[in-house]
Amino acid sequence: MANLSQPLQVRMHPETLLWLTQLADKEQTTASAIVRRAVLAYKETVSNG
Repeated sequence: MANLSQPLQVRMHPETLLWLTQLADKEQTTASAIVRRAVLAYKETVSNG
């Protein structure tokens, strides 16, 4: 579990940021939903090696 007192630092690939931006434009989702999807995608990437 991440230490919540420390700022979360996740380096994202430029394509990932572009995808998130396009997703936001397409679905007009809230920032929290975008972050939630990004975190889930990041966890999948880490768990899959």
